[in-house]
Amino acid sequence: MRAAKLQKDMYSCFQRLLPFTSGSPVQIALSCTLLALLLSWGKVYAVESPAEQEHKLAIKQAQQGDYDAAIQGLNKLIKAHPDQSELIYDYITVLSWAGRDELALAQLAKIELAETPIYTLEAIAKAARNQKKFDLAADIYQRALSREPQRKQSLLGKSMSLADAGKADEAMNTLQPLLDQNPASLQALETLAYIQASRPDAIAALKTYDRMLDIQPNHAAAQRGRIMATLQLGAPHQAAEMARQHPDVLSEHDWQAINGELSATTIRWGRLDAPDPKQRYRDTDKAIALLEQQLDKLSDTSTTTAVRARLDLLAAYRERRKMQQAVTLFEALQAENVDMPPYAQFAAADAYLYLRQPETAASLLQTALTKEPHDFEAGMLLFYAYLESEDFDSAMDHVDQLITKQATWYSAPGSIEKKANPEKLSAQILAAMARAYTDDPAEAQRRIEALIAQAPNNHNLRNELGNVYLFRGWPRQAQNEFRAVLAVDAEHLSARAGNVEALAEMGDLSAADTALAPLVETYFDEQRIMTLQRQQETRKLRELWLDVNGGSNTSPFEGSRDLSFEGYLYDSFWTETLRPYVHALYQEADFDNATTNYDRIGVGLHYRTRDIDAHGEIDDGSDGGMGLSLQAKRYFDDFWIVSGAIDSYSDGVSLRARQSDIDAWSATLGLEYRFHESRQLGIEYQYLDFSDNNQRDNISAYAYQRLLNTPTYKLDGRIGFYYQENKNRNTSYFNPIEQSSLELTLANEWLTYRHYERAFRQRVLLTVGSTDQQGFDRDAAWAFEYEHHWDLHDRTGLAYGISRSRAMYDGLPEYATRGFLNLYTRF
Repeated sequence: MRAAKLQKDMYSCFQRLLPFTSGSPVQIALSCTLLALLLSWGKVYAVESPAEQEHKLAIKQAQQGDYDAAIQGLNKLIKAHPDQSELIYDYITVLSWAGRDELALAQLAKIELAETPIYTLEAIAKAARNQKKFDLAADIYQRALSREPQRKQSLLGKSMSLADAGKADEAMNTLQPLLDQNPASLQALETLAYIQASRPDAIAALKTYDRMLDIQPNHAAAQRGRIMATLQLGAPHQAAEMARQHPDVLSEHDWQAINGELSATTIRWGRLDAPDPKQRYRDTDKAIALLEQQLDKLSDTSTTTAVRARLDLLAAYRERRKMQQAVTLFEALQAENVDMPPYAQFAAADAYLYLRQPETAASLLQTALTKEPHDFEAGMLLFYAYLESEDFDSAMDHVDQLITKQATWYSAPGSIEKKANPEKLSAQILAAMARAYTDDPAEAQRRIEALIAQAPNNHNLRNELGNVYLFRGWPRQAQNEFRAVLAVDAEHLSARAGNVEALAEMGDLSAADTALAPLVETYFDEQRIMTLQRQQETRKLRELWLDVNGGSNTSPFEGSRDLSFEGYLYDSFWTETLRPYVHALYQEADFDNATTNYDRIGVGLHYRTRDIDAHGEIDDGSDGGMGLSLQAKRYFDDFWIVSGAIDSYSDGVSLRARQSDIDAWSATLGLEYRFHESRQLGIEYQYLDFSDNNQRDNISAYAYQRLLNTPTYKLDGRIGFYYQENKNRNTSYFNPIEQSSLELTLANEWLTYRHYERAFRQRVLLTVGSTDQQGFDRDAAWAFEYEHHWDLHDRTGLAYGISRSRAMYDGLPEYATRGFLNLYTRF
């Protein structure tokens, strides 16, 4: 800067001496001497100033890549010489070289673009493009082109900026003059491919990169572009193979992008049905291994690439049914405040639901569906989350809305042909089955049958009809549907599982176990198969039933106080159909201030096979009377059941009779008709032959109907009729010649709590009726009961309750207060 001023002063002095050079020889000689002295003095004193030296040093440092030192030096000079615009220009340029784009753009307010050198304009435009301010970048490049319309660097820069801004057509118009001028220009072709990729038109970009490689086979940018275009076309495996042939042209970021797409595609392939179900996780396992290897190589797991890999790994864990790993990874990402995309939230929600945390799953799905409201799979998943959270109202509202959101018809892209929307049908099926899940299988059946009428050959509908039949208590009809499905699709998983369940309900446990074995081997992590396996294991365990009853009575025939205990202990199955058991019974009651008791213990065999359930027992008691009992049920179909029993030493004899050493043998025959799960009729005849020569005929009949059924409240009605006739008149025990009763019982049940197998229910039963005894007037009878029923889990249940009742004995009302305790467990 001082040298520039000196040069200016010398020029002024030289102009003043110039007239003397045309005078006399003396004047000319004097002028030349002075001019020589002046030039000599200028040469001595026209040295660079310290500021100029610092400026040159800063530029040299920048050229050598020492950007920090260059930026620091230029910043210092600008503060010292704010009027020197060339310092600002160089400062902006060096900032651009250093990648300090944000700081470079901040200098815009300090310069006039109209006076700024073109090289600085290009530096500012590049910084703007790097900061994704594409319109600004294109505008600044245009300012440079307004001065030099053919400037190649500005044409290329503007073209790419317009492409970045989504203005591919404008970008092509800007680039075209360069292509017309030199069609073989590698820079122009590279920019052309960039624009084509931005459309996106990866196929056109791929052709352009091939043109570049024809011109220069080792062109690194073309090799890289060809690989990335292949990746963009959705062929990450091919892109990875090409990358292995040219590893040096890719950055670490490129490799991460390829690996990310490779793993994501492999995960998607893993969702497809595999020809061999045992290999269904093959591609998913490959994806998991690839992602875990990729993450092992990354030291910083918070980078964008690492987060993408971790999110993909979360999705892969979900697909592989590694649900605990999926949840652990999701919670780690949450703790790092990672912005979760919807697909990651969907995957995590499915994992939480699998791990029986439905409330968390529902919350995640609700959030994710606000971003991706049309994700049908997630919408279905939310229904199950609501259902398993016991939020039945939300579940039903949601599943019904799923139907309305699905179009009836759809057209494939590029086609005008209308096809039935499969998601519409899936939503209708789910809405139908939702009724079965919420204890309305009749409505579920009506809906499924209506859909079958429209599509009778749809085997998925027939399968769901089979599942509805299971809810209705019709395993034989259900099996017919499952067999029809399996005749068309032998690997249909739901039909195979339904067939196992139907076989077990019919008592064909051997066939059920045989059908379940291959499912467990292949689909061991499917929830329905896991449930069936748990049920199979439970059936094979020992089983204990305990029943305790007791109370106080005003009736002389029942005892002022009574207590009874009865228990069955079943061993595990010895064979596929047989298991032994022990039966114990103890009864006591107080009569006339004296206690009478009765106890028996027996051993027997339980026989269970398809359509037959039978017990045979030998027992003995404290009174020395050995007994033999046989009882059996025969299921003719899903509706008719015939039962029979014979007992040589009947436990149906009252303690009042046993006080007089009276016993009896009995024979029983029963017939039941089950319409469905909510209606049933039955009648039973029993004959007792007492040791005091008394003979008794008992006839009982009942009709059961569920009157009101919701997921949380049920009202059952039962009408019972009883008739008794005795041969003897005068006995020590209550023995009317003829007696009948008619009763109506209303059972109210409230589901107070449930979480999967654990549940707590409260029951209130009210019975009203009348008793008609020969020789006495008809009179009213009633009973009120309050009970608690606990399902502690699927292998243990507990129930207890208390009751107050009024009954008639020989025309006199008698009152009783009683309690009971029942325990059931398998171990």
